[in-house]
Amino acid sequence: MKNYYLRLLIGMAATPDEVRRAYYRLAREHHPDAASGSAASFVELREAYEVLGTETKRAQYDEQRRAWAKKIGAFLCASCGTANHVRRRPNLGEQVSCAACDVPLPLDLAAAVLLQKQRLVAEAARVVDDVGAELATTAIDLAKAGLQRLRRRWTRS
Repeated sequence: MKNYYLRLLIGMAATPDEVRRAYYRLAREHHPDAASGSAASFVELREAYEVLGTETKRAQYDEQRRAWAKKIGAFLCASCGTANHVRRRPNLGEQVSCAACDVPLPLDLAAAVLLQKQRLVAEAARVVDDVGAELATTAIDLAKAGLQRLRRRWTRS
C-alpha cells in the first residue's frame, strides 16, 4: 500500500495546514518545469495531496492503512506512517525503532507478540489459499481425465 505520508515527508498527526505546506514545498521542487523535477514524481505528489488534503479521504485512507497493517502483522510508525515488521520479540527494555525514520516505536513485548501472531496467521492464510487453489485445479484435472476414460470405455462397448 502506498505511503502518502512518507511521500509528502510528514507525520500521521500532521494538520491540514502542514499537509498543504509540505505539498506546495515539494511540488515546487518536483515540478516538471523545475531543473530537478519529473512528471512521475509530481503526479505521485499530487495523488498524495488529493488523499491527505481532504478530510474524508484522509480518514478513509488511514482506516484502510490500519486494516492493511493489521492484516500483514505490521506496526505503523506515527512519525512517518511506515509499516514496520517486527521479526523477533524485543528483549525486556529493548527499544524498537522505525525502519524508515529511526524514531522509537511505542511497542512493548505483548504488542510485538501480537504482531508476530498476526503476521503468521496472514502467511498461513496465503499458504492455505495457494494450496487450496492447487488442490482444486488438481481435482478438476483428475475429474476431467476420469470422464475421458469413461467416455472411451462407453464408445468401445
